[in-house]
Amino acid sequence: MVMNNAKSIFDGLWIAWQPMVSLKDGSIYGHEALIRGVVGSAWEMPAALFTLARDHGLSEELEKTCRQLALQGAIELVSPNQRIFMNINNLWPDMPLGLPSAFVNNPHRLAIEISEGQPIIENDALLIAVRQWRDQGHAIVIDDYGSGYASAATVLAVSPDIIKLDRQLVANLDRDPARQSIISAIRDYTLDLGIGIVAEGIETQAELLALRALHIEWGQGFWLARPSRNPLIEPIILPPTSAPTELTHDAPTDEMTLLDFYRQAIEASPIPSYLVDRRRTVLAWNSAAAELTGYDSSCMIGQKCFDGTLLHQDQEGHILCFGACPLVWSMAKRQVEGPHQISFRKADGARLDVVTTVFPLWDTTRQRIVGALEQFIPSVLAEP
Repeated sequence: MVMNNAKSIFDGLWIAWQPMVSLKDGSIYGHEALIRGVVGSAWEMPAALFTLARDHGLSEELEKTCRQLALQGAIELVSPNQRIFMNINNLWPDMPLGLPSAFVNNPHRLAIEISEGQPIIENDALLIAVRQWRDQGHAIVIDDYGSGYASAATVLAVSPDIIKLDRQLVANLDRDPARQSIISAIRDYTLDLGIGIVAEGIETQAELLALRALHIEWGQGFWLARPSRNPLIEPIILPPTSAPTELTHDAPTDEMTLLDFYRQAIEASPIPSYLVDRRRTVLAWNSAAAELTGYDSSCMIGQKCFDGTLLHQDQEGHILCFGACPLVWSMAKRQVEGPHQISFRKADGARLDVVTTVFPLWDTTRQRIVGALEQFIPSVLAEP
C-alpha cells in the first residue's frame, strides 16, 4: 500500500489489553498492552504496523508512541491492583520510559517485557537499561521464551522476574511429551531462581489443563480472553479443579523424540550449545559452539563429551569428567546445574574461561533422564 503521508499510521492508534490469568482460580494478575492500528486498515495488526513504520523511517517514533499510549491507558482503564506488562523494543533501551507519577510512585506495578526474538546478551545498552529498570523497582520479563533450552544464557544475563513461554511450547502440549519435558525442566529451573512463568498462547482447554497439571501458575491466550479495549476485572471461569488433567500422547514415543526436538532447537541458537545422550555421547554441536571452540560438528558428534577434546577443568585446573562434572550431576539429580565457571581447551590449544549451564532432559513417557544439554558463554560476557 502506497501512502501519501506515512505519519497517518499514528492516527487512531489504540491499546488492546490482554489479561494474565491465574490458572488456579481465574483471577486477573495483570494485562499486557498491545498496540493496534485503525480497525479495518492495512496496518491494524502489529506486524503490519511496525513493518510500515520501519519502511518509512518511523520506527523510533512509533516505539515512543506505543509506550505513551500504554502508560496513559493503564492509568485511565486498568485496575490499580493489576500489573501492567509493557513491551520494549530492544533497539531503543535508552529511550526514556516517560513514566507518569502513578508509576513513579508504584514502580513494581510496571513489568517491562524484552523479547528473546531480538538480541539480548549481545546488546550492552539493553543490559545496562535492564539493571537500571530493576533498580528503579520495575519487574523484568523475558517475552517469547520460545524454548528455554536455548535461553539459559539470556536468563543468566538478565535475571528476570518472569518469563513468558512462547506459543510454540504451549501448542498441543497435552499430546506432546517433548514439550511437556521442556516445560517441566523450565519450571524446575525457574522455581529454584524465584522466576515466575506465564504460558502464552493458550488456545484450547486441553492445553490449559496440561499446563495446570505441570503446575504453571499463570496463563494468557485466546481460550482465556482475547485482547480487548476494555481490561477485565472479574475472574475468568475456569474448568473445575476436578476436571481431568492427565497428560496424554498422540502416539507411543521413544527417547529420540525428545532428543531430536532439542537437536533441531539448538541448531539455530546463537548460544554455544551441545547435546549428549544418557551415555554422554555428543548428539548435536551447533555452529555457535564451533565458532567459540574451533571444533566443528564433525569433530564432536559421536564422541564422548569426556574424551579429552575439550578437557573441561574447574577454576583450579582440576579435570571435570565424572563425579564433579555438571553434566553428570544434572542427570543424576534431575535438576538444572549452573551457572558454573570452568575452562576448556580450544582447538588451537588455548584455554578459555566460560560460564556453563546444564539442563537435564527428562522424558515424561519413559520417566527417565535421556540426556542433557550444556550451554556456555565466555565468562567475560557473563559479568554484570
